[in-house]
Amino acid sequence: MLKSTLFQPDTTPIPTGTLNLGNISKKIPMSKIPTAPGYFMYIKLNEHSDLVNEGARLIAERIKSFNIENPYFVTAETSTIAMAHVLRDSYKIDGLILYKSAQINDVNPVSITYKAVTSPKEQQFFLGMNKATSLLDKEIVIIDSICTTGGTLKGIYNLLIKAGVNPRKIKDATVLFTEGTPINQIELDNEARLNVHSFSHLPIIQEEKNTHIKTPQN
Repeated sequence: MLKSTLFQPDTTPIPTGTLNLGNISKKIPMSKIPTAPGYFMYIKLNEHSDLVNEGARLIAERIKSFNIENPYFVTAETSTIAMAHVLRDSYKIDGLILYKSAQINDVNPVSITYKAVTSPKEQQFFLGMNKATSLLDKEIVIIDSICTTGGTLKGIYNLLIKAGVNPRKIKDATVLFTEGTPINQIELDNEARLNVHSFSHLPIIQEEKNTHIKTPQN
């Protein structure tokens, strides 16, 4: 009997990485990078309540350490939505979630186009000017779950500036993880720099050509 050769399953073993965040350490199966050979540690933060709660605790403590009078976080959908709710409910730190489409309660929304390494296409953030006005007296900390190249953080920053927020009111960015190459600053379009604080690092595992050997990118 002839065996079909039309479909040959990929039997290459998929590596598992160890994710560390504060008091939590857990094994996470890695996922193939969609645009290059290799693997990265893909997590849906909203589906891990332990990481959400620990991440909110760490970010709340970090924001408190900044000693700013009226802290307010700004983040983007969707990975940090659950953490944003914990920051509001458990730590009484208010904030704003930016969306990738104009919301029904956005008045005269402004938008920005940005490029994130996790998406093959350019994306947009929107912010209603009614919401932007409420930011003018706040001291803002930009938060996110993972920073790989800083594209999302830079997009958030640029939208806030376009909406009229004073750049001096944007204090820093705080993320749970950096990924690939550690980042502690992002260059901005106005030749300024945005400091990036993180709590842990996720490696990208590169696949060497014509082999199954994986080498971590530090």
